[in-house]
Amino acid sequence: LAGAEAQQQQRVDHDHRLAGADRLSAAADGGGDIEVVDLGHVEHLADAGVRRPQLGELVLAHLDRVAEVELAQCPFVAPLDELAHDGVEHRDRLQRRRRRAVGWVLIGLRGDVGVWLDQVGQVVGHLAVSLAPSDNESVFVFKAAVVGAGTMGGEIAQVIANAEVPVVLEDVDRDRVEAGIAHARSLWQGRVEAGKLEAAELERKLALITGSTGYEQFGDVDFVIEAVPERIELKQAVFSELDEVTPGHAILSSNTSALSITEIGEATSRPDRVVGFHFFYPASAMRLIEVIEGEDTSAETAQAASNFAQAIRKTPIRCGEAPGFVVNRILNSGVSELWRAQEELGIEFEELDRLVAESGAAPIGPFFLCDLLGLDTVLHVAEHLRDCFGDRFHVHPRLRELVAAGELGAKTGRGFYEHGG
Repeated sequence: LAGAEAQQQQRVDHDHRLAGADRLSAAADGGGDIEVVDLGHVEHLADAGVRRPQLGELVLAHLDRVAEVELAQCPFVAPLDELAHDGVEHRDRLQRRRRRAVGWVLIGLRGDVGVWLDQVGQVVGHLAVSLAPSDNESVFVFKAAVVGAGTMGGEIAQVIANAEVPVVLEDVDRDRVEAGIAHARSLWQGRVEAGKLEAAELERKLALITGSTGYEQFGDVDFVIEAVPERIELKQAVFSELDEVTPGHAILSSNTSALSITEIGEATSRPDRVVGFHFFYPASAMRLIEVIEGEDTSAETAQAASNFAQAIRKTPIRCGEAPGFVVNRILNSGVSELWRAQEELGIEFEELDRLVAESGAAPIGPFFLCDLLGLDTVLHVAEHLRDCFGDRFHVHPRLRELVAAGELGAKTGRGFYEHGG
C-alpha cells in the first residue's frame, strides 16, 4: 500500500511539473508579443548552480537583457520531456518529432557578449517554443515554393527537398535560379563525397526542385516562403502577386529578419494566412526557424507553420512582432557592443575577430559573420533595432559605408574581408 501511494504521489508530482513547465503566457510591455516560460519547474536547475532570481520567469520580449545574464560555468541541462505538454501521448509524439533535431539543451553563456547564434538556437529553441498540442493536424504540405533564389533561396529549397517535399524555386532571373539549384546540388554532393549519400539519391532529391522564372507552377502549392531582399515595398508587391496565383488554402510566409508581418499581410486578401518563417544562415545546417505571428495571423496558420518546420527537420520557436524577433534581439545586443569596443579601442577588426574566435566565445568573429550574413541585411536589422531601442544598439559606421558602396560581403566578393570565388 505504501508503495502504491508513493507511485501515485510521484505521478501527481510529475504531472504538476509538466503543467508548470508548459505554463506559457503573453508577455511584457502590454504588447503580449512573445511567450514566456516558467523555468522553476525544470529539474536540475538548482543542481547546475543557476541563480533562480535571474532565470525564474524569462520574459522573451526583453531578450536584449539576456546578454547581461551570467550563468554558472556548469551547463544547465534540461531533457526535452520535462518541457513537454502535459499528457503522455503528446509528450511521446513531441519526442519522436524533436529528439533528433534538438536532443538536450546545453546553455553556457559567458558574459555579456558571449551570446551567439548557435547558443541562441539552443536556448530559445527550448525556452520559447510553444509545445501545446496542435488543433490543426489536418494541414499537410504536399508541395512548397520558394520565391527568391539568392543566398538563402537555394539553401531553403534544398532543405525542403531533402525532407522529400517537392518545391518550386522561383526568381525573375534565370541565372539566379540555376545558381540556386547548383548550390543545392553542391550541398548534397558534399555528402556524396563523404560517403553519406549515394549519387543516385542525390539526383532523385535534386529532381524534387523545379526551377522557374514565373508563377506558372504555383497553382497547387500549400506553403510559400518568400526570400527576396529586405525592402517592405518589394515584399508587399510579391505577396500581392502570390495572393492571386496560389490556392486559397495556401500559407504565405516571409523569411524576413525584421520587417512587419502585419504590413506584409496587408498586401493580401488573406492576412490570417500570412506568417513569418525566418531561417538562419546557412539554412542547410542551422536548426532554428522563427515562426512570427502578425496581428492578423491566425493560431491555425502559426501552428501549421510550426508543423511544417518540424516536417523539414527544423526546430520552430513562435514569437510575436517584437523588433528583431528573438534571435536578432539577442545576437545584435552582443555584436553591437563588439562593434562599439572595436571603434573605441581602435584595434583592427581582423584582430578583434581573431580574439573572439580564439576565446571560444564564438566560432567566428562578428565582422566575418556579418560578411557571411550579407551586410545589407545586417545593416537593415541593426538600424531597425537602433531606431526602436536607441543608442544601446550601436551601428558601426563602416557597415554603412560598405553597403553604400555595394560591397555586401561574401555574396558580392567583398565586405569587411575579401572573398575569393
